Amino acid sequence: QNNDNADWRHTLDTIVTYTATPQISLALNYDYGHDTYTNVSTVWQGVAAYLRYQPNARFALTPRYEYFKDRDAFATGAVQNLQEFTLTAEVKHKDGVLMRVEYRGDMSNLPYFLKNMTEATKNQNALTVGWIYAFSSKTP
Repeated sequence: QNNDNADWRHTLDTIVTYTATPQISLALNYDYGHDTYTNVSTVWQGVAAYLRYQPNARFALTPRYEYFKDRDAFATGAVQNLQEFTLTAEVKHKDGVLMRVEYRGDMSNLPYFLKNMTEATKNQNALTVGWIYAFSSKTP
């Protein structure tokens, strides 16, 4: 906050990862934030869970779920609970090319997302395809 050294923003970001097997790894993430803005205390928090399944060196599948509670409308501008689900498929080529295809679905308990730039809706979906080239590491 401009010209305000008395109010501190507190953020806690905790991540726990676990490799169950060489093919399966898990991660949990918890975020907590607190701030005082115009003498009003605000809190926001969220959790996320990830699972990565990689049966071989060339393919991986990663589902992810996230939940975010903006109790005081500080982070998103609306008092709401947001959820998100993502599924990412990853294919690696031996010459350093990586392709990712990702589906993401966002959901809110109120109409928060814009559809066709005019209509508010409670959810939105996205499909992304990405290509990455690694100059230094190659898959065997």
